[in-house]
Amino acid sequence: MNKLDLITNALACQRFSADCAAIKTKITNLQIKNSKLSSMLDDLIAKQEISINRMKARLNVNVHV
Repeated sequence: MNKLDLITNALACQRFSADCAAIKTKITNLQIKNSKLSSMLDDLIAKQEISINRMKARLNVNVHV
C-alpha cells in the first residue's frame, strides 16, 4: 500500500466511525422517544380502564334501581 491508499483508508474509517456514532445517537434518541410513548400509552390505558369501570358501576346502579 502506498501513502495515498493509507490516507484514503484512514479517511474512510473516520467517515465510517462518524456514521456509526450518528446511528448510535439516533438509536438512543428513538429509544428515549419509545420509552416516553410507552409511558404515555400506559397512562392512557389506565385512564380508559378507570372510565370503563365507572361506566360499569353506573350500569350496575341503573340495573339495580
